[in-house]
Amino acid sequence: MRRVFRVGGRADGRWLILLALVIYFGAVWHWTRTQGWVPAWHHVRVASLAPDFNDARAVLGSYDRFRAGATMDQLHSAPKGVTRVTYPHTWLVFSYLGLGEASTYPVALTLAAACFGFSLLYMGRISVGQAMLYLALLLSPSLMLGVERGNADLLMFLMVLAACWLFARQAVIGACALLLGAGLLKVYPVAAMAPALRHKKGELTIFACAALFLIFCYTQMQDLAWVSQSTPRDSGLSFGEFVVPDRWHLSHLVGVVASLTVAAAALAAARRARAWTLPDDFIGSGFVAGSSILVLCFLIGNNYAYRYWFALLLFPQLIRWVMSAEPQARWAVWMLAGLVLTTWATSTAPLWLMGVTLDWLLFGGVVYGLMSVLLPSAFRQSSSLSP
Repeated sequence: MRRVFRVGGRADGRWLILLALVIYFGAVWHWTRTQGWVPAWHHVRVASLAPDFNDARAVLGSYDRFRAGATMDQLHSAPKGVTRVTYPHTWLVFSYLGLGEASTYPVALTLAAACFGFSLLYMGRISVGQAMLYLALLLSPSLMLGVERGNADLLMFLMVLAACWLFARQAVIGACALLLGAGLLKVYPVAAMAPALRHKKGELTIFACAALFLIFCYTQMQDLAWVSQSTPRDSGLSFGEFVVPDRWHLSHLVGVVASLTVAAAALAAARRARAWTLPDDFIGSGFVAGSSILVLCFLIGNNYAYRYWFALLLFPQLIRWVMSAEPQARWAVWMLAGLVLTTWATSTAPLWLMGVTLDWLLFGGVVYGLMSVLLPSAFRQSSSLSP
C-alpha cells in the first residue's frame, strides 16, 4: 500500500481529483439537459429524487412561506407537492438573509463547490496514488447523494472543517462556539468538540458548551421531539444501529445492545494497546472530530449515507499512518479500504448486506481508533507491561 501511495509523488495529485470532478459533473450536467434530473444521476448510481436539489429546495421554499406569514405548524405540514421540512426551527435564522426557493441552485452549487474545494485544501499536497483513493471516496454514490439532494449536512461538514482549522490554531473557544452553533442546527456536530480534550483547558470549554447545549435542548424539547418523530428512518440508503432492526422488523433494543457490545469490545482492545501519537494540527484535529461524529451518528440510529462526508476527515491521518512504520499502519489500511467500500455498498441496493456488515465493522474500528488517541495512559492496561 505504501508503494501505491508513493506513485506520482512528484506531482500534486489534487489536479487529478479536480479534473475527474470536472468530467463527472460535466457528464451529469449533459445528461440532465438531455434526459432529465433523475435519469442523469442514475447514470452515476446515485439515488435521485425530483425536484432537483430536493432537500435544499424544501428548506429554502419554507423561508418563502415563513416570510409570507406561515407558522411553524404550517411549515411542518407542507402543502401538497412540497417536501416537508423536518429541521428544527433554528434553521429559520437563514430566512432573514432573503433566501428562498429561487436561491436553490446558487445555494446548492455553492455548498457543493465549497465542500470539494475546502476538502482539497484539507488533504494538502498528495501523490497521484493517494489521489486515486480520495477519488474512490469522493465519487461514491454516498457522498454524491448529499450533492444531488443539496442536503444541509454539506453545511455541517464545512462548519466542522472550519472548527478543525481553529483547533489547529489553538483557538479552542472559537472552535467550540462554532460547533455549538452547528449543534443548534443539527445536534450531531457537537460531537466534533472532542479535539478540545487534547488542548489545555479544553475540558472546561466543552463543559460550558455542553451546559449551553443542554439548556437549548430543554427549552426546545418539543421542537426536537417533533423532528425526531418526523424524520424518515430509511434502512436502504443509511447506516446506524437501527438500520438492521428496521429492515428486519426487530426491536431497536437489539441494535442498542449490539452497538454497546461492539463499543465495549473496541474500548477493551484500545486499553490493552499502546497510545497512538497524533499531532494537534489540522489533520489530527480532523481525525478526532470526524471519528467522533461517525460514532455519534451510528449511535443515533439511522443516517442517510451522505453523512459519510465526515469520513473524509479521517483519510489524511490514516494515510499518514500507512506511510509510517507505526503499529497502527495495518489498522489504517483496513479502515481506508472499509470506508471506501461502504460508501459504495451502502448506497447500492444489491450490496446492502455487504454495506451494513462493513458499517458495523467500521463502527468498531472507529471507536478503537478514537480511544487509542484519546484514552489517557493511566487507564491503559498495557502501560505497565510495555518494555
